[in-house]
Amino acid sequence: MSAVYDHARSRTADEDSRDLSFAWDQWRYTDYFLFEEDASAAPFEGQSDLACRGFVIAVAEAITARFHAHRGTEEARSYLDAAWATMLREGACDYALLPAEDWPGPVRGALRAAMLVVNDTLHEARDDGDFPARCVWILQLARHVLPPRLRPEFEAWVAVATSRLARHWPVPEHRSGLFAESFDRGSPVGPCTFLPDDPGTPESAAACLARHLATLAGNPWLLPPDTA
Repeated sequence: MSAVYDHARSRTADEDSRDLSFAWDQWRYTDYFLFEEDASAAPFEGQSDLACRGFVIAVAEAITARFHAHRGTEEARSYLDAAWATMLREGACDYALLPAEDWPGPVRGALRAAMLVVNDTLHEARDDGDFPARCVWILQLARHVLPPRLRPEFEAWVAVATSRLARHWPVPEHRSGLFAESFDRGSPVGPCTFLPDDPGTPESAAACLARHLATLAGNPWLLPPDTA
């Protein structure tokens, strides 16, 4: 488990995890988050691609931690653990194919939705470049499924994270064109970047990311370099 999952888990009591009062329609689940409001992506448009990617993974981990008392979170945790490896190597995390029928109900359905937004950020966003939109989607999904007691602290956490990313992970001044062989997505972001007590610098992110990646041996979602 990553450091940001552990932090989010520590803020979620068992009664929060059991609160399933949010609306959930398995066949129309995108209605809960796949929309944009005016200026909703603005806080993320000045951030690097990897900053946005890290934000999406971190919020997905908070969503997963919110359901910690339910069975079935292990696969989501494993997938999100591997997703951090894409900070250093594009394609390091396998593409997630998650048939809806295998993820029924509000808990597994919400976990699947979070994983799919991350999957879209890891793969499709590399092609269309709209990383800020994925930040909006995962944020709106989290706001939909979080119980009321957790929302004020969650919003404060988001505010700190976005401010930190804007300060230390802005869009690179010199980045290659869309069709160039090299495209500068910015410096890596790590799980600790989203811990309130972390320095929140690229240097601390690199050290935390190295510690996290050292725990991924045997992760089924992690692809070796010759297949990524």
